Amino acid sequence: MKKGIFIVFVLISFYSNSQQILKKSLLSTLKNVEVFLDGVDEVTIEHAASNLFEIELIEADDKFYEIQINEKEVIQIKVVLKEQIELNQQNKFCVIPPYYANCIVRIPSNINTTIFAENINVKTSDFSGNLHVYINKGNVKLEKFNGDIAVKLFAGTVEAKVKNAKIDVQTNKGDIFLDSQKSIPSPLLKTIGKPINHLTVTSINANVLLTTL
Repeated sequence: MKKGIFIVFVLISFYSNSQQILKKSLLSTLKNVEVFLDGVDEVTIEHAASNLFEIELIEADDKFYEIQINEKEVIQIKVVLKEQIELNQQNKFCVIPPYYANCIVRIPSNINTTIFAENINVKTSDFSGNLHVYINKGNVKLEKFNGDIAVKLFAGTVEAKVKNAKIDVQTNKGDIFLDSQKSIPSPLLKTIGKPINHLTVTSINANVLLTTL
């Protein structure tokens, strides 16, 4: 174990008002985390008050979901759909969950965070650090943020509240809106206030809605 790093794994599964919650956490001083989400409808990224990295699945059945956390040079947090397979005369039947879970990921301040998923909605609130989001399709909603944010997606909508940031937005077939202005041609290269933060959005079909603070 590296000096200065203390690891704690906690896995909790319980029912609350008919909701099953799966939860796992890791205490670490590393500054880079990768989050891989499979079978999740929506992820909310929240601020953690300490060095505790935490993931929580809501309305998740542990028959279908597994949370994995590994720590080497980079912390890796994974939500994996279990494959429950019956063999019946050489035929395979995969059992999938009746609905996908929602997810909360809590990250300490000033961490380099990367999200990987296929179709998912992503939300942040008062995020502080560097965040990269790589998804195929979904809605990304960025409330107040401090740091560098980069979003790459094929289709969907990106909504961001921007203050003191350099903006670089490119969408091939989508529309870009800034405050009450009509659709702005792509690419949009602009600085709002001081260039302290950085927002980059790259897409083929996504619409981008920006609001200045």
